[in-house]
Amino acid sequence: MAESNEYSSTLQRIMIIATLGGLLFGYDTGVVNGALPFMAAPDQLNLDPLQEGMVVSALLVGAAVGSFCGGKLADYQGRKKNIIWLSIIFFASTLGCSLAPSFHVMLVSRFVLGLAVGGASVTVPAYLAEIYSTFDERLAFRIRQKSFRDNDMETDTFALAVLVQRNLNVTVLDDNELSD
Repeated sequence: MAESNEYSSTLQRIMIIATLGGLLFGYDTGVVNGALPFMAAPDQLNLDPLQEGMVVSALLVGAAVGSFCGGKLADYQGRKKNIIWLSIIFFASTLGCSLAPSFHVMLVSRFVLGLAVGGASVTVPAYLAEIYSTFDERLAFRIRQKSFRDNDMETDTFALAVLVQRNLNVTVLDDNELSD
């Protein structure tokens, strides 16, 4: 019994940490909104409106490329290893964005950050479904279905709600949501 509790505890930690990967998509796309006025300041990067648009859209272009390539890389090297590499890329590109001395460094850093965001949006739902499949096949199937049908943030929230409901005996989702 102690082994089962230890397994459940480890599974909880893995799923909570992995679920945060999906939340980074929304955070990284939205956080630039508060930073733009500072980047446009003459004593900072002095961005004009075109450069501001390029900085904002660089992450989205990178996310498109990252999501296209992320699945193949995860299949090739494994989802867990892919998530570890993505976290390193997240960290390095965030440092690049924070310390960017010029528009060009900011643009490249935002694009690379987008690669990580896109890779995570493909890899994390698949990893969650595979990890959870060892725990509950029926729910794993539902999570996989939702990851292909819905947007990734909703799927990650769904997976986290299922985890809370199953392990803490709290009703978060009713039976209709689990079976749709």
